[in-house]
Amino acid sequence: HLIYEDGKMQFYPPYEELEDLIVFVVRAITKTMQQVQTVDSSLSPSNTKKYIKVSLADHILDSATTMLKDAAKNNFEGPNRFLQQVYIEPYSSLTNGEEEAKIQKFLEEEHEFEEYCEFIERYRTLSKHIMSRPNVVYFDLICLNCEDIKHGFSEEAKRMADILLDRVAHDHREANKKICEEFEEIKARAEKTPETSEELMQMIKFMEEAMSVGMLHLSESIKESRSRLDYLLDAYLFSQEDLELNTEVLTWPKRILPIFDANDQLQEESKTAGEQQLLQRREKLTHELEKLHKRVDEFNDYGEMDLTMQTQYLQDVVQVQKRLAEAEVEVEWINKEEELYKMPLSTYPEIGDIKNQAEP
Repeated sequence: HLIYEDGKMQFYPPYEELEDLIVFVVRAITKTMQQVQTVDSSLSPSNTKKYIKVSLADHILDSATTMLKDAAKNNFEGPNRFLQQVYIEPYSSLTNGEEEAKIQKFLEEEHEFEEYCEFIERYRTLSKHIMSRPNVVYFDLICLNCEDIKHGFSEEAKRMADILLDRVAHDHREANKKICEEFEEIKARAEKTPETSEELMQMIKFMEEAMSVGMLHLSESIKESRSRLDYLLDAYLFSQEDLELNTEVLTWPKRILPIFDANDQLQEESKTAGEQQLLQRREKLTHELEKLHKRVDEFNDYGEMDLTMQTQYLQDVVQVQKRLAEAEVEVEWINKEEELYKMPLSTYPEIGDIKNQAEP
């Protein structure tokens, strides 16, 4: 048997044991005949038998043993040469660290998915090639069983491929997570009700980009994910978690459509509500300015004022100026909202008029 164990290739039983067995058999044979009956006693009618001791001379035994050892060694040259040429020379890099070093260097570099596939297929093909070799090889006096060493080298080639496959699967998993995160971000932004008109405009801009450039990018990413998945399904055993992640990625394009539709409705509702709020505050400001104008007109009714009236007058003026300042802030908000909704900007020249009339 040619066996492969712990990265080592060897014969079983080893040559030394076979040599010892041959010597043992020879010596056992020499001990089977330690005495021989004489010819005279074998021909004599008498029952008395005579024997003489026999033994093989040591130099004859040593010579025979040497010849058998040489014959065994010669017969082992074929299997040894076969091991060297068929397994050690072509495949030793699988066990001495050379191939693993190449893989580690490859993993430290930047490579495309297709390059990983080519490298993986090299080892998968090598594994199949090793297993295609014959299980038994016949020599003159030796029948060599190679099944164990075939399996050992084939598994080493598979192990190299699995190192690369694990990286591809890891990168595939991380890419899928990123795709899902991007869809989740779109979903979260699409479902969040804007609290201000500025947030609404930001939502509209984000969704326009998401539905055009964003979806084109995600569609390309999903296409690449599907390509990786088609390959990995034939070469890699996915966990249940990985299978669910693959399903999530492939179903996102269909699941995002109702979210886009709901966002369109949300945008319309938020825009209507924002425009309505703008109109209400414009009307409220106009009404407030009318009240201030009337209040300032009342200042003209003051004639000669004593100290008490002067104090009241100053307090009224301060109050009007405060309300005018608030009105100016409100105008800024209204104009900003009008810009966001692309409406003509409102002007309030009466604020200036009121200011001039309210001067003490």
